[in-house]
Amino acid sequence: MRFKPHFEKIRFIFGAIVVVTISGCFQIFGSGPATFIKKSFNPSKTKQAILFWKGGNATSGNSLQVSIKGAGDDLDKAEVGNVFTVDDDHGKARLNPKAIRLIWKSDRQLNIEYDVNLRTFIQLKRFNDDTIVYRTFKPVIPANHMD
Repeated sequence: MRFKPHFEKIRFIFGAIVVVTISGCFQIFGSGPATFIKKSFNPSKTKQAILFWKGGNATSGNSLQVSIKGAGDDLDKAEVGNVFTVDDDHGKARLNPKAIRLIWKSDRQLNIEYDVNLRTFIQLKRFNDDTIVYRTFKPVIPANHMD
C-alpha cells in the first residue's frame, strides 16, 4: 500500500513541471509589447501612421513596425504592424526613430522612407483606401559606428 502515496507525489511533481514548462514557452515565444516611437497624421487629421518598436524573443529579433489607424485610435500593447515591418538584419542597420520617416503626401497616400540596410518582412502597397509608397535612404551614421 505504500506505492500509491509515492505514485501520487510523483504525479503531482510531474504535473507541476509540465505547467511551469508550458507557461514558460509563452514567455519565450511571445513578442514584447509595442512601444510607441512617433506618429504622423494625414492632412485632414482623419488617419495616423504610427511607428513603434516591438521587442523580440528567443526566436525573433527586435523590429520596427508601422500601422495605419484612425486619428483617435491608440497603440495597443499587443499591436502588430499592419503595413510595414523591418528588423536590423543582424546588426546591419540601427533600429531607432531616424531609421524610418512617415510622410503623408495626401489624405490617402503615405510615403515611408527607410534605411536601406533594414531587412523588410511586411511591405504593403495598399491598406484599405490608402496607397503606400516606399523609398530607401542611406543612413548618415552606419550601424557598425561606435557611439
